[in-house]
Amino acid sequence: MKKIIFLFILLLIPVAMAEDVAYLSFWINLTKNSANVYSEEIIDNNPLSYDLDNTAAEQYKVIVYSANNSVLQTLNLTKSFIIYNDPGGIEIAESVQKRLVIDYFPEVKNFVIYDGRKLILDYDLSIYNQCNLDKICDPLKETKETCPEDCKPEEFAKAVVKKVIIEEPEKNVAKQKQVVKKVPKTKSNKNLFVVISIVLILILIIFILLLRKTRKQQVL
Repeated sequence: MKKIIFLFILLLIPVAMAEDVAYLSFWINLTKNSANVYSEEIIDNNPLSYDLDNTAAEQYKVIVYSANNSVLQTLNLTKSFIIYNDPGGIEIAESVQKRLVIDYFPEVKNFVIYDGRKLILDYDLSIYNQCNLDKICDPLKETKETCPEDCKPEEFAKAVVKKVIIEEPEKNVAKQKQVVKKVPKTKSNKNLFVVISIVLILILIIFILLLRKTRKQQVL
């Protein structure tokens, strides 16, 4: 089921990115010693959530990192395992589910959650990355808008020109070779074969006639 959800998210990413993604939303299952993401989605608005409450007595610290490990965002996630039951009951749960919503950054790499000084979750976000900050402009996924650090105007122009001038002609040459292999015999080639065959037959006939004439002369 997780693989199906993951593939579905991958298919949605190109469409969502084209619509200027605003936020990434995650549902997280938290225990007293660990955490795991069990659901995620791309959203265009940030719903208000009491889980992100900076006034709570105990909090988890969430840090969002970029491809070069710079801090993009920090958040505080409420830490509470108390469940209020009706009417007026209180229960201490073994695990709780909380929603985490973070801003979308093209250069995003991962987010981590700390419980005090203890790291309880390191979650990979590379499938959402559109800017790897390697100082090389990749025109297939990076643009001047999504990755100005890599795609400065001159670098972006070079990347596009390289793709058009170098890669495209190579593809065209390969296609031409394939076409040449599939070219059928032309009509002129067939006519030449017929002419050569006729000439050979005539030469053979002349040779036979000369041979017979020579034998007759020898008999006489």
